[in-house]
Amino acid sequence: MRIAALAAGLAAAGLTALALGTAGYAVPPPADAATVVAMGDPVRSTVPSLMADELRFDPPLAGELRLVHPFRAPASPWGAGHRGVDLAAVVGREVIAPASGTVTFSGVVVDRGVVTIGHAGGLRSSLEPVDPLVRAGERVSAGQPVAVVSAAAGHCAPEACLHWAVRRGATYLDPLDWLRGYGPIVLLPIDGPG
Repeated sequence: MRIAALAAGLAAAGLTALALGTAGYAVPPPADAATVVAMGDPVRSTVPSLMADELRFDPPLAGELRLVHPFRAPASPWGAGHRGVDLAAVVGREVIAPASGTVTFSGVVVDRGVVTIGHAGGLRSSLEPVDPLVRAGERVSAGQPVAVVSAAAGHCAPEACLHWAVRRGATYLDPLDWLRGYGPIVLLPIDGPG
């Protein structure tokens, strides 16, 4: 009941809460801090899933995830925002397919390597900056290595990180909402359902 009240209070204050599995709920950190997203064996929510399990993703990095920059939806298609999440990483760290699909792009965009994978339900995930291990047209399985984090400057320069974006059509979505066993946050009435 207290978590629902806290989430309702955050929403009323205009703050966004991140679902962090067994770690509870937290307000996104300031830009200079990192949030640990526990990715062990999460406690499944008792709230029915709003998305089919085949439309859920696993993290593109194995082990503990550290969120460096959260998703910030732009107010308009051309507006400012952060169209994905940045996850702390080291150069050479293996990047895995977050779900099965077909590689739709594998190459360089401007000055960094990018791998984009088309998934079920019209979803696409893009990973950068990476050194690709796969080619366009290749079918990949969830958890299959598709790239390694490259030394190219990315969103966290001079530090290394992996930028993970998820899109449906031209609309960018928060990748954390699509993680298997997590999000999206569903606010319940303080007095309980019904």
